Amino acid sequence: MTFAHAVRAVGQVARHRGLQVPVFRSPPTLPEVDRTLRRTATGHVVVAVRLAGRPPASIQADVVDGVVAANGLVGREAAGLRRAAWAALGGSSAPRAACRPPTPVRSGPEAGSGSTSDARVA
Repeated sequence: MTFAHAVRAVGQVARHRGLQVPVFRSPPTLPEVDRTLRRTATGHVVVAVRLAGRPPASIQADVVDGVVAANGLVGREAAGLRRAAWAALGGSSAPRAACRPPTPVRSGPEAGSGSTSDARVA
């Protein structure tokens, strides 16, 4: 499953639950991280995910965790979204190798250069 397909599938689950679907793009401008999350002045959330050199399950986990973080979900709400999102991605739960602690949230515009790829969910 491609990054864009994962974003669409998880975004559909989030919308069905009445949650905010962040904008997803790639890559993050910080070279040392696999995922960043930032909130814009208008209240939108942008999640940037590194794709190169990473297993698909890790990328999918970042998409799922990006939606969880963007909505501030914890406990049962987070677990419920994760279960539904992984089911939509074709699995019953997150692969153990893909689970890791969340990356710290960054505020403000991302600095840097390089090409980007946006996956926007309407």
